[in-house]
Amino acid sequence: YGDLFRAVDIDDSGFVDMDELLCFGKALGAHWGDWKAAACLELIDIEREKPEEAQLSLDHFCAFCAQIDVQMDERVHEFIAASRRRRAALSEPDDARVADIFRTLDLDDSGYIELEELVHFGRSIGIGWTEAACQALLGKMDRADDGRISEPELGCFLREVGIHGAYAEVDAFLEAGRRRRARSDPRDPWQVRSAFNAIDIDDSGRIELAELLHFSNTVGAGWTQPACLKALGREPSQKDQPISFAEFERFIDVVGLLGSDEVQAFIEAGATRRELVAELE
Repeated sequence: YGDLFRAVDIDDSGFVDMDELLCFGKALGAHWGDWKAAACLELIDIEREKPEEAQLSLDHFCAFCAQIDVQMDERVHEFIAASRRRRAALSEPDDARVADIFRTLDLDDSGYIELEELVHFGRSIGIGWTEAACQALLGKMDRADDGRISEPELGCFLREVGIHGAYAEVDAFLEAGRRRRARSDPRDPWQVRSAFNAIDIDDSGRIELAELLHFSNTVGAGWTQPACLKALGREPSQKDQPISFAEFERFIDVVGLLGSDEVQAFIEAGATRRELVAELE
């Protein structure tokens, strides 16, 4: 219940207040969302002179969830996902996030964002920006007054005003941009790292030859064990040695890869598996 605890702890106090707990219950449509604070505390053998002011630690929260049998179903997962989107929207974008947004908006890879690219972004995420609105927005970001937006200018703007609303749509737009770039750039760093993480089924930080061959079979790459060893620059006697990320990067340089729908599906399945494992832990 660790991820759920953080999602319910709306004010990031490190504790779940009673109003936060009951708000969570109401969001799920659960009967206990209408309970009094004292009834919730009684369920886990806690007494307070002012029950409504009580705060639950992670252990107490887990005990409460166990008592009422909270299931990690679709509604709970959506509650957690909504919390993550809210936190992402409230946090200042770091350099990696700014670079990701910039590269996705810069459709022609010119190194600048221009008016038509901004209009395309607004339409893609469904927020209804008109060309006039985009022109005004571009003017606010364009500190050099040259009619286009550089990455530093975009970074300054995002750190001042953020991206508000349409969080899921923005993430979907960024994901589509990553896929587009992966198809045109087989050495896209994000995709190479994502592929490595997905192949690393046991999360050891290295991949085994068996995991690499499983990936090949799943995406239809057709790599054989001798071909993989040759691309890795290894002798047959070294087949049991784990493969580091740096070696995997060199391997991709030799064999190519990435960009296909099968590879994307494999990466997405790996990311989903990691999320489920993290929630179970």
